[in-house]
Amino acid sequence: MLHLLTQLLPPGRTSHFAVTPDDDLQVQLYLDDGQGPAMIRVAVAKNAPFGDRPTRGGTATVMISNDPGDCLAGTTVDAEWPDGTVVEVDVPACLGAAATARPALTTDQAVRVATDPRWGVTMDAQLVDAGEKRFPSLPVLAG
Repeated sequence: MLHLLTQLLPPGRTSHFAVTPDDDLQVQLYLDDGQGPAMIRVAVAKNAPFGDRPTRGGTATVMISNDPGDCLAGTTVDAEWPDGTVVEVDVPACLGAAATARPALTTDQAVRVATDPRWGVTMDAQLVDAGEKRFPSLPVLAG
């Protein structure tokens, strides 16, 4: 997942790579475009398909939520595909107590990340292999 995420980001230095434990499909990184680091988290899950279209085809339904009163919540973009695959991109506007002046991605950039059709609870074997080579071991996100 981290490998795909880095391919979808605008130019900048990435760091603070981490994953969630066990089978939880969530990754995190920081992106620094020259204005200081900012966090991005991506989670993938699978719900029951909606409608009569159980395959991946079609387009994602996108929901955008913003919480300007909570810099840790920031902006969340959820993309749900007809087969039930859900991709959530979280773009907080701060790093814990250290507020940043802006989030790592614009809303449009977060939508482009969330709606990339390569996301899934299973992913292309070549993409997974490349990710395993690039990120052989990663820190685990705390609770």
